Amino acid sequence: MIRAMPLAAIAALWPSPVTPRPMPFTNDDLVGEWWSGGCRRTQLAETGAPVFLERRYQYSRTNYVVRYSFFEDEGCRSPLYSFVATGPYELGRVHPTLPDTREATIFIDSMFYVAESEAGRRALGACGRRLAIGAYKDVTETGCGDFPPRRDCIGDYELFRVEAGVFYPGLRTADMCRPEGRPRATQTVGAAKQAAR
Repeated sequence: MIRAMPLAAIAALWPSPVTPRPMPFTNDDLVGEWWSGGCRRTQLAETGAPVFLERRYQYSRTNYVVRYSFFEDEGCRSPLYSFVATGPYELGRVHPTLPDTREATIFIDSMFYVAESEAGRRALGACGRRLAIGAYKDVTETGCGDFPPRRDCIGDYELFRVEAGVFYPGLRTADMCRPEGRPRATQTVGAAKQAAR
């Protein structure tokens, strides 16, 4: 005679499957242009001098272009220099604790600097002396400023968050070239998605 098992005993034998966290965003959601909409205060790694940063990102499903433009003033009217990087990227797992956030890895294909004023050349120190104002300089193999040569850092281990039409990259750490240097939080000021042209 088969004895009926209590429901609790059956549940213990076949526990309910763990419901995976929903995917907060995909590569398709990143496609387009994103702009920080103004400058935020930061400082030069070379001298510690205060500067103001404007960020622009462009994503396809597989590749990115990022442009960081540095200014002397909060109104973004006195340009110093810009940094441009291109390459592929990959989205990874959903972050286990941060909402709307995924791990990501961006790979460097090319890096360029352009000095936009004499003050910008001076701000970059030894690297700036190799730059001509208004001309893009390929620094992929040599590095410049905050960015080392590609042989020393093939890319960044990142965090990406997309929330309410705003993109937030990771809060930079001292060494994002290694997995253990991946940020533990995203930046608090993001870049808004621009309307398609």
